[in-house]
Amino acid sequence: MTAPSKNLPKSLLDNPLLGTWIGFGETGRVRLATGKVEIGQGVLTALAQIAAEELDVTPARLRVVSGETPTSPREGFTSGSNSIAVSGASIRLVCAEVRALFLRHVADRLACPVGALSIEDGRFMRAGRHVGQDYWSIARDIDLARPAAADAAPKPPSNYRIVGRSLPRLDLADKVVGAAFIHDLAPDNLLHARMLR
Repeated sequence: MTAPSKNLPKSLLDNPLLGTWIGFGETGRVRLATGKVEIGQGVLTALAQIAAEELDVTPARLRVVSGETPTSPREGFTSGSNSIAVSGASIRLVCAEVRALFLRHVADRLACPVGALSIEDGRFMRAGRHVGQDYWSIARDIDLARPAAADAAPKPPSNYRIVGRSLPRLDLADKVVGAAFIHDLAPDNLLHARMLR
């Protein structure tokens, strides 16, 4: 395994473990963790599209964990397009590497070249036929508690099927009921302070 390049996004340098970002603990679902939060710009939808694209799963399979201090990567502040440039770039690299690790594992099991395999909605395919394995059935065999090597090439834009397409925003349902933004939270016993001069 090669050491991560210093040209990696700061988020990935600060949070190098693959399992910090991606998990397959719940059958049929992918946990995508990000330190970015939704403040109305649609960033969580965009980050979900990036992850779904690189992992070859439908966006509906993603459970986005956003800004939860104990379980999310520490990525600093959220601000518009910076979140895509930083968190999106990290997620793209992590997901490309996770996809490559799983493909190599399945190829070894089947004694076939990696190039003979593809993934459709999390299921591994060979010559258009499901090989009986998916991310969730082999997740225990692949240790994601390892630093990103950042040596797997992300998909070229010409192969995109999800990124760049319109997708219903993940935050819209909460906006309808008034619970959309982190600054709207009002937990019990919340205290406010004001400086008087």
